[in-house]
Amino acid sequence: MDIAPALAEATTPIADITIHNANEKVKIGGIITTIKKIITRTQKAMAFATVEDRSGSLEVLVFAKLLETSQNLW
Repeated sequence: MDIAPALAEATTPIADITIHNANEKVKIGGIITTIKKIITRTQKAMAFATVEDRSGSLEVLVFAKLLETSQNLW
């Protein structure tokens, strides 16, 4: 099953994300290729994840609250 057409319709390609998108919400879709979990000074878990699509890759920050509520995904 090829989900590329549905992804292209619902998301922004990573290669199209620029500094002009700062402070905007954008939807991306792709494959998580790396995850690095860290513990903050306040002893909360956070994560850095690399997401790749057909146009490129980027690193996203997963804040503690989101990581906590979606632990089974990471």
